[in-house]
Amino acid sequence: MEEQVSNITHFISDLVAFKFGESEIIQGEALGHYNQCTFPTKNDVLLVVKPEPTSFDQKTRYLKILHIVKLAKKHLVSIYPISCGKNWGYGSMSPMGNAVVILDLSNFNLIKEFDPVSHQVCVEPGVTQQHLYDYLKHNGDQYLMDTTGAPGSSSIVGNTLECGFGHSSIAERSKNVLNITLVVPGAEGVEPELNSSSLIGSYDKKNNLKRIMNLGPDYTQLAMQSNYFITVDMTISLKMKPDAFCAYFIDLSSEQFPLYIKLARRLRNLGVINSASHIGNKHKAIQMAVKHYPYAEMQNTTPLSEDYTAKICEYYGLADWTVSGAIYGTNERVNADKKVLKAEAAKIGAKIMFIDDNKLAKIEKVAAFLSDKPIGKSVASIVSKFSSSLSIQFRKLAMLDDLKALYQLKKGVPTDHFVKTTYWRTKLDDGDSDFSNPNDGKTGFIWIAPCTPICPTRISELENTICYITQRYGFEPALSITLLNERAAECVISLSFNRLDMREEASAMKCHEEILVECAKIGAYVYRLSTESASINIGGFLEQEHARLDLKNVFDPLNIIAPGKYRSIFVSE
Repeated sequence: MEEQVSNITHFISDLVAFKFGESEIIQGEALGHYNQCTFPTKNDVLLVVKPEPTSFDQKTRYLKILHIVKLAKKHLVSIYPISCGKNWGYGSMSPMGNAVVILDLSNFNLIKEFDPVSHQVCVEPGVTQQHLYDYLKHNGDQYLMDTTGAPGSSSIVGNTLECGFGHSSIAERSKNVLNITLVVPGAEGVEPELNSSSLIGSYDKKNNLKRIMNLGPDYTQLAMQSNYFITVDMTISLKMKPDAFCAYFIDLSSEQFPLYIKLARRLRNLGVINSASHIGNKHKAIQMAVKHYPYAEMQNTTPLSEDYTAKICEYYGLADWTVSGAIYGTNERVNADKKVLKAEAAKIGAKIMFIDDNKLAKIEKVAAFLSDKPIGKSVASIVSKFSSSLSIQFRKLAMLDDLKALYQLKKGVPTDHFVKTTYWRTKLDDGDSDFSNPNDGKTGFIWIAPCTPICPTRISELENTICYITQRYGFEPALSITLLNERAAECVISLSFNRLDMREEASAMKCHEEILVECAKIGAYVYRLSTESASINIGGFLEQEHARLDLKNVFDPLNIIAPGKYRSIFVSE
């Protein structure tokens, strides 16, 4: 550790000599928010380098990044690249390794090489979801922005490199990448250099066009979840906005749930379901409806009692499971798929609700009438006395903001709305109203995302494993399942806890580890690692017939880039 600190001191001296400014070298008290996380971390940030672009020219724009890597190799300093640092629930800005230097690339926020002919655009690490959405809107508004549930201020590059997924018909972001410009560290004595991962999307100056095919090896996917390179820009494929759009919602009982999984697998394979379909359990819905843990009603006990859970489900009419998805295409295609979905849902006794722009506008008008107008409030009160079903529908209008946010998300509109759910177990103070940054030292949550085939038996086994462990540790099993493609179901567990309660925090971390390991034992491996789960050896569960190819010694033999990141998957004992 002392040697690393000494190396960093010499590293800083060389940065200053190369004319790095004070705003580009962050240390001491200024490191504050870089060390904040939504769960306890083992690795402190000692230094942050936040370089400014040197120009708009591709050849010189990334000179400082290249020089940082060169100095890191000279002084054997490890660097951990981040994009915008909004990796909440997976580690925020915390590195997967100790005594490393954070390389903050958020100043590199250029959108470039937008081409409506080949349907592509190039973005740097500092480009956020909101930034690209606004850019596309102001440049013809022809393309769909694939948006995640993360805030609008989160990085597209950062999420894509971790194989994050969106809510549209694109969903799997990493498979939508055409080309990446990479900084390759190289061996000792070799200058770091910029390389392209592929020819696709690159510019053919002689003929003034973008290349639409690759020739030779394509290294693009090597950048995903790896610590071989530093990504400085990423060219992604764009999808045109459909002529028609319609969201759908289905309430399912526990008995209907496995039947729907089987049905959805078939419809996903046939292309009737042509986007990421999400299925949330009642615990997830309760967190949306209630907003914050009812400490007073629960007399400061956790988790939620079965009686309280049943009461809230009855009050809001929440089902055991709720499906949400969207259909994209021509008017004819959307209408045809709606008919198929409705008929298939009816076969398992489930009703489907379709919502388009017109229907959403009508719901908003009804909600405004019932809540704002005296006569509307009177009507709601009178009708509720005579019809329990209508009474539930009126109470559901309290969740209209959640519905609108989910609807817009599926249309590709970024939103900060879902960040609020991360505050579920936070002990709020009087006057707390800002729920935009859970890195506040008292909000605790960590994501766990095991995957399994789209199979009722497998998903049921995974659900039972998760529910048993979370409830044993005193947490609600808030679970959402996403059908990412024709084969894979990705299950996200939102483990919320109060960071000011050390005992609860310790239980949450033990619960997290047990879920990770027990899910791996049944073959449900997580699709991405947090800084905490990266330190847990799951390599022993990843049995393969042949050894896994490890290219770290080829591209970064001095182990400069993010040492420890995803290394546990190569450990077998």
